[in-house]
Amino acid sequence: EDSQVENQVENSTPKVETVPWETQLEFNLNYEQCIYHPKRLRRTKMENGDQQVYRCYVCCGKPLGAPGCQVSCHVWNFGTYPEMVKYKVPFVKTKPRPSYIPIKKEMELIAIDCEMCYTTSGLDLTRVTLVDANNNLIYDELVKPKNQVVDYNTQFSGITADMLRHVTRDIDDIRRDIMQWVYEDTILVGQSLGSDLKALRMIHERVIDTGIIYPHPAGEGIKYSLKDLTAKFLKRFIQQNTDGHDSYEDAVASMDLVQLKIEKGPFFGR
Repeated sequence: EDSQVENQVENSTPKVETVPWETQLEFNLNYEQCIYHPKRLRRTKMENGDQQVYRCYVCCGKPLGAPGCQVSCHVWNFGTYPEMVKYKVPFVKTKPRPSYIPIKKEMELIAIDCEMCYTTSGLDLTRVTLVDANNNLIYDELVKPKNQVVDYNTQFSGITADMLRHVTRDIDDIRRDIMQWVYEDTILVGQSLGSDLKALRMIHERVIDTGIIYPHPAGEGIKYSLKDLTAKFLKRFIQQNTDGHDSYEDAVASMDLVQLKIEKGPFFGR
């Protein structure tokens, strides 16, 4: 049955770009295929008109319990294999704004979106994009991971090996850049900002998370995706590219959602 699933996946889903294990990994790892669903479960109704609600996977529409629809390598979260983490990047806190740098109105809010890939330390930063309150691009840089890449996560990140091949700037360089615009009084805007700040290894206290200010009707613990929020409240469609997400597009969507909330008031979208 697994071989049939693998054959179906080979023919129906795009390849996930991974590192050639035998040539680029320093560690002696066993390469094992993982058959899985790359996207989350969603509640939906039967197509035959039955009002019964069931849970299915967004990626393929199959119900809970169905075999995976994609084949890739195994990946892991930070700390699973501590002996394989070559570089442990400490967290840094955003700094007070110097008195000689006045805050500009368009810079009071800054939207951020990060892309990540899987490395031997878990999820590592590969791209950072910042836009101001007028949706002007402030910063957009690729990042060289400090640890070995296992899976570029291209389906979601849009990042490929070729894109990072000649990139030399790492997370330390990128954070120094970001702190030229993001001070402790800056309000950072984004979707699931905890993930972005964790990837940046940054601590910042003034944030507006679109996944929180637009609560899901199912209650606490369930969040709208940025794609769903944008379609529902902004009436436009993002993340349509099969080559992965566009971090500028995502950052602009987050900023527009926050600006809409400010315009309509705190009870809008609840």
